[in-house]
Amino acid sequence: RDLNILGIYLETPATYREIADIYPRLNNRKVLRQSIDRALGSLWSNASYETRSTFPLSEIKIAKPRSLKSRERTSKSLGGESFRVSPLLSEGVTYEEIQEKLELTDSQLKGARRILKNWGQEVPYKFRAPSENKRIAKILETSESDSEIQRALNRIKRRLRQTLAQRENPPLLSVSKAARMAGFHFRVDATSIFVDSLRQSKIPVGQLQHVSKSRHAIKYPTYYFIATQHLERAKEALLQDAHLAGFRETGLI
Repeated sequence: RDLNILGIYLETPATYREIADIYPRLNNRKVLRQSIDRALGSLWSNASYETRSTFPLSEIKIAKPRSLKSRERTSKSLGGESFRVSPLLSEGVTYEEIQEKLELTDSQLKGARRILKNWGQEVPYKFRAPSENKRIAKILETSESDSEIQRALNRIKRRLRQTLAQRENPPLLSVSKAARMAGFHFRVDATSIFVDSLRQSKIPVGQLQHVSKSRHAIKYPTYYFIATQHLERAKEALLQDAHLAGFRETGLI
């Protein structure tokens, strides 16, 4: 029996609960684990000396990742977005349809995307018509309204920023580059000082912060940018800010 249980555990996606359905008398996780350990110990003790020396019993790890069903049950019990989104994906719904049906925010869907990817499912991305991207770029290049430019900057996501940056004449310029073009010397982590100065001068500033999609999310430094058409205006505002004088005179780092 122990060997059969070990075989089921290692060769199938069956969980402890599902194995207990086959062997009702072993109705708790601890007893099942003891059965698996006994079978493994028996196999190991009958192996050759060389095998036992190469693979000490105490170092053999047989734990396996939680099954998809188990993760779905956990998500359901927590009222998680992932469990609610999952069945919709097989229907071929769009990002917007998922949001409408489940009333989820962009942030909630972003979290669900990371989890569902581990389940082997892909959440569609938010559709932004090329014409809208062109409209944002045109606003940055030609608009004379600060409020309109600020709204355009607020709508820029990482992919669009990368696309705009690859243009021959990018409509965006990083705040750090603008400040250095004005003659300032500073470390990247001091960029926020220049951002504050620009905002006090009522110059529109956009910002993005990339967060990695790994299990332990990593936040990267915030990226600040302005419309390229505001470069001369930004340089003048920074040069007139007395609090920044030290970054020019002594090259503070």
